[in-house]
Amino acid sequence: MAVQTGFSFLQIFSTSWEMFTILFLIVGMGQISNYVVAFVLGTEILGKSVRIIFSTLGVCIFFAIGYMLLPLFAYFIRDWRMLLLALTVPGLFCVPLWWVIPESPRWLITQRRFQEAEVIIRKAAKMNGVTAPDVLFDPVEEQALIGWTLSLGNLDFFLTPMRKSEENTLSSQLDAVFTADNLTLALPKERLYEGQLF
Repeated sequence: MAVQTGFSFLQIFSTSWEMFTILFLIVGMGQISNYVVAFVLGTEILGKSVRIIFSTLGVCIFFAIGYMLLPLFAYFIRDWRMLLLALTVPGLFCVPLWWVIPESPRWLITQRRFQEAEVIIRKAAKMNGVTAPDVLFDPVEEQALIGWTLSLGNLDFFLTPMRKSEENTLSSQLDAVFTADNLTLALPKERLYEGQLF
């Protein structure tokens, strides 16, 4: 979040197209990390019934609304520097969320920080009006988890059962991107600008 907001502010003071595009690349890297964090945290904290809706629509819908509102902002704010400023300032309002949003209990459990996870789960149960069980984590199971370690090597990624599915998905995406790019680049300029693809 800091990367996206900070480099967006720097982008306002760009003196050349090259500087603007390099800063825009860094802003994009910050934006995708914000998306991934929101998606993972939401899917880890939310319950089963809401998790599916959140993971399919929740995060994406706000990006779509933002992209639809961008032309409206650009219509009323004609100077690109002021437009960037108007789009960057709301990022500052997200800074206090660092202290408000709790850590993911699932992540805390994987890090063997059971007491912190229990505090967050009990607080969430209280907010939802649900009584949490007296014993959330069995001490015997905690000790078993503490003693258990997962040893992965560099080749384990390539040996997973999902490998073929991942390879097919990646191959399909690359085929689609390269085909679309090659079709666009192969067109004569006159036909491309006239809107005639075929």
